[in-house]
Parts: sequence; structure tokens; C-alpha cells
Amino acid sequence: MTMLKKLKKHAILGAMIGACVGLFSSVAQAAYPEREVRYIVPWSPGGVSDAIARIVAAEAAKEGMTIIVEHAPGASGTIGLAKLAAAKPDGYTIGSATSSQLAMVAQGLTKTKNDEFTYLNLTSVEYFVLAVPGTSSFDSIKGFMEHAKKRDGKLSIGTAGSNNIPHILAANTAAAAGTPYIHTPYPGATKALTDLAGGQIDAVIAKPSESRALIEAGKIKAIALYADKRVGMLPNTPTFAEHGLNMFPQGPLTQMSWLAGPAGMPADVTNKLISVFEKAVQSPAFKEYAENGGFSALNVKGAELRKQVDAVQATMDRVAPQLFKAKPAN
Repeated sequence: MTMLKKLKKHAILGAMIGACVGLFSSVAQAAYPEREVRYIVPWSPGGVSDAIARIVAAEAAKEGMTIIVEHAPGASGTIGLAKLAAAKPDGYTIGSATSSQLAMVAQGLTKTKNDEFTYLNLTSVEYFVLAVPGTSSFDSIKGFMEHAKKRDGKLSIGTAGSNNIPHILAANTAAAAGTPYIHTPYPGATKALTDLAGGQIDAVIAKPSESRALIEAGKIKAIALYADKRVGMLPNTPTFAEHGLNMFPQGPLTQMSWLAGPAGMPADVTNKLISVFEKAVQSPAFKEYAENGGFSALNVKGAELRKQVDAVQATMDRVAPQLFKAKPAN
């Protein structure tokens, strides 16, 4: 065999091998996912984030995607999110994030930044309600504002934790009433609402789902919602906006959660995940859970989701230096 023939033979073999590799590569990509997808929940089991993860996993299974839920709680969600950001961007590790991450970024309390994620789908938009003791002589926004002024700087407003959205809303509420106040952070909403029912504190800002049982029992009163419109869980409770009060003067402040992956995920994998999760979030099972939980399940994804996250981050960045007191992460 001449040298020329050998070269032609090698060229043909090379082309055939290249074609096969390309074919196998296409098949491999088309087969995504080939194995289970890990879903990191940066909070302890039993909460809303855990419930959302399990509903999403059940709905994704209908689309041929097996999801394994893994909990990595601690440090207001930053431990789990750092784990997510460091994962291989191949579509086999995703996770949930919330507005708490944005507050931590604004305060310099996490080294993980928003650019370290691929944004997939919005999973919830939650609201807050201002509640007072059931024995209060008033049950309206006007009555609360008058009461707040009478307290002459001693008005106490409780929230679950501090340096977060409820903390900002407490400060904005006192400002709207034109009076100083005492911020009283609690380790959780349950303890805050128990103290409120006992008359040990003037007011609490909590989620409707956390407050509903005590409201229905008459132990506490719902005064107003920090929302653009009324929510189904508390249909008779007005919003501050209905009374011409802007409780978000600094800009967008949305308590939301969303699904994300590590930055740098392939476009086809990202689109596949967005498609599967879009169906999950818009499913009857998910919408029913959202309605019962007092939050909205909106169809926001990809670039639009990132835009909304950035808007809330910008607000947090403006508020944090004025209101929050925190020690930056090293």
C-alpha cells in the first residue's frame, strides 16, 4: 500500500471515528438527565422550602426526571448555597434560594455572590401581615397608627430574626406612623406570635400562613398586608396600599424563593430544567399548596427571574448600611 493510500485510509477512518463521537455526544446530550438530579435545600426539613422541593420532585418525576432532595442548613441558607455554587455545572446539582441570601450578600455575610448561579424558575412569592393582640381596642390601619403615636417611642414590633425583609418592614411601618419604635427580633415566628397573643408585645410582622390559626381563634388581629393586593388566605384583610401607604419606599422588597444551579451550565441543560420546573410550578398540586400556604406561584424564569432578583438585591444594598448591623464575612 502506497503512502498516499495509507493517508487516505487514515483520513477516512478518522472521519468515521469523528462522526461516531459526534453521534454519541449528541445522544448523550439528548439523554439528559441520565441519572438522578440532586436538589439542595439550604434549610432544615419540615419548612416551606422542603415542601416545595418535594412537590417539585414529584412533578418532575412525571417528566422522567428523578430528583433527590438533600438538606444543607445553616447560616441563613448560605452554607447550602455555597455548596450549590461550588458544584459541577452539569445540571445534576440544583438548589433553592430565597431573599435571605440577598440580605446576606448586602451585609457582606457570605462570600457566595449572585453571579455564581444559573437562574431557573421562581417558586414562591410570600407576603407579610401586620398583626396586633386580639384584645386591642382597634382593628384598622388608622387605629394602629394612632396607637403607635400614643406609645411615644415605646412601640414594640416583633419579627422572626433580624436584618431581613420583616425587619425592614417594621422600620418602614414605624416611619409611616411618624414614631420611633423598638425592634424585637425572635428566633422564629411562633414565639413572636405567642407573645403577641399574650399582649407582651405591641405588634408582629409575620406570614399569613404563620398567623392564620391565631387570627381565626381571635387571639390576634390582622391589621394590614404588605402586598400589592389581598391574599386568599386573609380575604378580609386590607393592604397598606389600599390606604395610600407605600411600605416599600426603598424599592422592590419581595420575599421570594427560586430554583438555581451553578453558574456556567450548558444552555440545553438549563432550558430542559426550566421546562420541567415550569410544568411543576404551574401544576395543580403546586398551585393548591401555594393557595393553602398563602403565597403566589408565578411563572417567572431565566433572565426575567434574574432581573427580579437583581432589583431586590439593589434595594437590599441601599437599606443594609442604614438599618442592618452586621459583621462582614472574612
